[in-house]
Amino acid sequence: LYAAFLQQAAEVLEDPRYLDFSTRLTAIGDTWRAFAGKSARIFRSQKAEPAAFLEAAALVRDCGQRERALFDDVYVHEKSRASRVVSALPAGQAQLPPG
Repeated sequence: LYAAFLQQAAEVLEDPRYLDFSTRLTAIGDTWRAFAGKSARIFRSQKAEPAAFLEAAALVRDCGQRERALFDDVYVHEKSRASRVVSALPAGQAQLPPG
């Protein structure tokens, strides 16, 4: 859902970075689906084999790392974009919140 929002933001704001964010988030979602499939196979097999759990853990770790990097990039981009928007306004019309 958020990936679709980012895709629309790219169009509305005419900013291709949002399309990149959307594509990255969609790929992360694909990895979450792989994790869900792996987890279902572990559950159906009813075997607690360490290798299967290690593979599932690696998928979750990958998702977490990629999501963190994505949202860090979105945050930096938004902060930069907000600065550009505010600097384009007439003096005294808007201020960025502290932080």
